[in-house]
Amino acid sequence: MSSQAEYCYQTQQAKRYAKTSCTEGLQAGTTVRVRTVTMGAAILHDQRAAQARKISEIRAALACSGCHTLHRQSVALGLCRSTTWNLLTGGHKHCGLTADVVNSILICPTLPEPVRLVIHDYGQRKLAGDYGHSAQAIARFRSRLLVASLDVVKTPA
Repeated sequence: MSSQAEYCYQTQQAKRYAKTSCTEGLQAGTTVRVRTVTMGAAILHDQRAAQARKISEIRAALACSGCHTLHRQSVALGLCRSTTWNLLTGGHKHCGLTADVVNSILICPTLPEPVRLVIHDYGQRKLAGDYGHSAQAIARFRSRLLVASLDVVKTPA
């Protein structure tokens, strides 16, 4: 067996071992390489969970402001119903809210103050890198953000 094929076989065995968490089917002397979760991945998971919690605070703030239906929530946020549904039900996945969505929400005149505070805090934390985004993603978010109240310093292009 070539070294490439042997490595692939060992990797497959390691994956199988990691999934089952037992040594059944492995012969004595079999080399098994188990990939472990690094601290960086665990930290990133915690950061993304914090981002999801912050986004879920938007729904709670809307409810406290008397916006219980999707229609009222979409009017309050200044977004269409499908975008509001996607945002409030967790369809944002791992990237979070885009700068365009944050801009649309913050410039909406019908936005309740508690929701404005949550969105403002979300934007500041995302700009600070608290949600595990790369420097490039943060720079892209910052460049597309129009709201000056988040203390965004725009550099001339």
